[in-house]
Amino acid sequence: MPTLLKPLIIPALMLLSLGACGSSGSGGDAAADFSDIRGVAQANFAPVFDDGIAMIEAAAQTDDPDGGIDTIVGLQTGELAVANVRVSEDRDTAFLSINGEAPIAYNFESESNRGFRTFINGDERLRLKFGTRRLDLLFTADDGFNAQGFLSTPVEQLPTGAVAYGGQWFAAPSRTAAAFASARGSFAMEVDFDTGATDGVFTGTAEAGPSTGINGFFGVIEGNTEDGIFAGTAQSQSGSIPVNLDMLGTFTDNGSQIIGGVAGTVNSIPVGGTFSGSETGF
Repeated sequence: MPTLLKPLIIPALMLLSLGACGSSGSGGDAAADFSDIRGVAQANFAPVFDDGIAMIEAAAQTDDPDGGIDTIVGLQTGELAVANVRVSEDRDTAFLSINGEAPIAYNFESESNRGFRTFINGDERLRLKFGTRRLDLLFTADDGFNAQGFLSTPVEQLPTGAVAYGGQWFAAPSRTAAAFASARGSFAMEVDFDTGATDGVFTGTAEAGPSTGINGFFGVIEGNTEDGIFAGTAQSQSGSIPVNLDMLGTFTDNGSQIIGGVAGTVNSIPVGGTFSGSETGF
């Protein structure tokens, strides 16, 4: 699955609607119930914080079965999950656990000139690329995913007041669905770290079927942020196909970036993927 490099493209009219959806009180209400979405993280997410010592690769490369890196992912079966990734100290074996289940071992196969290390188990492939503060991972399987892991910002170091973010999102169906290649687009959202209120808008395009061409859509993001975790929904309001996604994310780089997973349906087809955004000035 390709990495999203497209710039944020949301017309000014849509940005104006950000304030409107926030004032409605539905998604902007910090007391709104997103507990089902948030429960995925509460049960399984144990972020690694940047304490000046624990870098991503150092935290992930360990023979301790309780170690590794947790990252929020959107499974292509349409469900959010937390993936734990660990690499043995000799770097020959990678272990993947989904939502706390028993880890599955993958054996080292090759390393690309772009720094991705590929591990295999049968017809499943786990590709990992470690940076100092970032982990890129691509899991090719029936319930595969494409995700990024980052060092999280401790709650006490997050910003105060309202912060605006803009970025991109991407989702794809299972390799067994073959309904369309992918859905992708841009989003803009505002997080009030004092109240937890979180609202926004998103746009996107998707090839809904073999003969239906490219379909565009626009929708609203509603959610809340609590204890450094954002949970919410993205639902289309206009366009030729319905889009219903759950979103779950966390913050990094002193709260200047938000990263997480998306999962749900596009045109009633289960999809999973990622979203990531940076602080903006609008």
